[in-house]
Amino acid sequence: MVIINLTPHDINLLDADNNEICVFEKSENPVRVTVEREKVSNLYIDGHYVPVYKSIFGQTENLPEPNDDEVFIVSRIVAEANSNRKDLYVVEDTVRDAAGRIVGCHGFGTI
Repeated sequence: MVIINLTPHDINLLDADNNEICVFEKSENPVRVTVEREKVSNLYIDGHYVPVYKSIFGQTENLPEPNDDEVFIVSRIVAEANSNRKDLYVVEDTVRDAAGRIVGCHGFGTI
């Protein structure tokens, strides 16, 4: 089984002690989903009307067709927009550095 990272970020897979197991290198052509916003209401905050939007997923770009020999690491938005696909994985159990940036993950999840 080949695991292909289709995100714009390197994915560091870590063991239970946060040691690096392997790195899935970022994609030069990451998968993206177009998103349209639909205004659904306003909130009134400190004398101002602030719009509230609903996101509507559109076309997925650069997502390969399913292949029995491959699975893909994608963003949660891509996975949610393509929830019928069983070959899409997202990072789970993330590890953050002192500044709060994600530096790796302990595993993967599905939608």
